[in-house]
Amino acid sequence: MTGCFAVVERRRACYRFAAMPRRPLLLPRLCIQLLVLPAVLTTVACTGCGKAMWSDSKRAATQQLLISDAIERTVMKLDLQPLAGRKVFLETTVLSDVDDAAYLWATLQHQMLDCGCILAEKREDAEIVLQARAGALGTDRSEVLIGIPATQVEFVGNGTTLPEIALAKKTDQRAVAKISLFAYWRDTGLPVWQSGSKHVASDSRSRWFLGAGPFQNGPIHDHTEFAGSRILIKPGRDTEEDAD
Repeated sequence: MTGCFAVVERRRACYRFAAMPRRPLLLPRLCIQLLVLPAVLTTVACTGCGKAMWSDSKRAATQQLLISDAIERTVMKLDLQPLAGRKVFLETTVLSDVDDAAYLWATLQHQMLDCGCILAEKREDAEIVLQARAGALGTDRSEVLIGIPATQVEFVGNGTTLPEIALAKKTDQRAVAKISLFAYWRDTGLPVWQSGSKHVASDSRSRWFLGAGPFQNGPIHDHTEFAGSRILIKPGRDTEEDAD
């Protein structure tokens, strides 16, 4: 009986081995792993980049700084000394459809006072009417990427987005202000003075290298920043100078 039992168990083992489904060759699976692994490692290594996209206001702070900086630097180029000592009314009706017209109007009034003009609140109280025009007042952006952009792919009917893989990347934001003024006598309409066109561009540059960034600089930044924080070339230097 013991021998018969052993034969039966051997036959059952053989049956189980024959009934098992054949596994696919390991070579294709290994090739797939070798192809996927570098892509995964590269993705993990390059997902450390940052983006300053959050904003609790209508426009991001960087965009507002670019606009205000371009306006201020353009207005500072306007020499209103020929109108000094005169009562001047600033007319901005042509700026009604321009964004940031209120900031431009206030900056122009500031410049008028600095140049010795007397501000007239009403048109009928002024000797001279000064009209302001804005040929351009806005922002634009350009971007260059060396790597693989974010890609929309589908796996078995389910869509997903592969992250951006950037070896190097740069994004430039720029604000442009083009302003001109001309003045005329209120009672006669005869010309008095004109400024000509003044044009200034203010920009903010962001850079990423091997996923690290952004490194930011430009006129609106007092120093180079990394992800919004100042880069200290020599740590402790400020402390030593303060101690002296």
